[in-house]
Amino acid sequence: MYLGPTCFGYSLDSRNSDVEADQLAIVDGESILCEVKSAWRSLRAAHIEDFVHLAKRLRPDRAILAVMEKGSRLDEEMRTAATALKADGIQFELLTLVSYSVEDDPYPLGR
Repeated sequence: MYLGPTCFGYSLDSRNSDVEADQLAIVDGESILCEVKSAWRSLRAAHIEDFVHLAKRLRPDRAILAVMEKGSRLDEEMRTAATALKADGIQFELLTLVSYSVEDDPYPLGR
């Protein structure tokens, strides 16, 4: 099961959403939260913090941050995110074009 971009509102007195998830999925009984960035230059430390807060609120089995570009950035923030999520039983994954090659394949998250 898959759900595309979804907005969540936590404040009862607000008409605007508080956060947004790029992708939510249930795959083989496992819940997955995904944040997708087209390039490293569009990713900020605040985005990682927001992603961690959303994951802690939704409590998925896995929280995946996908950057559709090679390389890496914000390494310390990535380690902090992984540690914070692991403490709550959430597996953090960083997918890049180096760690996951895009293929014409029916298996979107590996085999």
